[in-house]
Amino acid sequence: MYGHIDFLDWLNELPRDKKCPTYQHFATRQQLWLYLAEELRVRKPRYVLEFGVANGDGTRFWLKHLEEISYHGFDCFTGMPQKYRQVPKGVFNLFGMPPSHVSDARVTWHVGLVEDTLPHFEIPTDHPKLLLFDLDLYSPTSFALAKVEPYLKPSDIVYFDEAWDDAEGVVARNLVTNSKNVRLLASATGCMAIEFIAARQEP
Repeated sequence: MYGHIDFLDWLNELPRDKKCPTYQHFATRQQLWLYLAEELRVRKPRYVLEFGVANGDGTRFWLKHLEEISYHGFDCFTGMPQKYRQVPKGVFNLFGMPPSHVSDARVTWHVGLVEDTLPHFEIPTDHPKLLLFDLDLYSPTSFALAKVEPYLKPSDIVYFDEAWDDAEGVVARNLVTNSKNVRLLASATGCMAIEFIAARQEP
């Protein structure tokens, strides 16, 4: 609970110029997702990269709400590689297999640790992208973001599911705080979405 309060304090203290003019905060993650789905219908992303698929519930949501996309899911599907907060190692174990209830020709699975699979993936730059981070742990989140950030362009949206904690959340908040090319698009209690904008010109 304390982490969530700290996250809300951080949101409130964020300078105005780090927030989109239409920035909104929602009470629940579900409300934020629905808001983003409407926003994305306008931006028309061509690619979705999901880092941390677990049982695929989020995957199904975005496949339902986005149409002409190429969807790439990155996960080892063997559960958490280490203990995370109160979640034991091995939770979400699908024995190395992607979720069977996600059957869609638009989806390509990249099975394995993101440190092993992402370096072999050609990150697209020719169309808008939605990136979904739900790896929970600091190390893989930091690794994946470092790999994709150089390829992000204005109108790309990056979502962090655990923006409040001291692992994935640290990576997320550092990106917003330290990068001149991002601003907060929307948030909910514990998660947030940011958008990439044109680099500011130095005087």
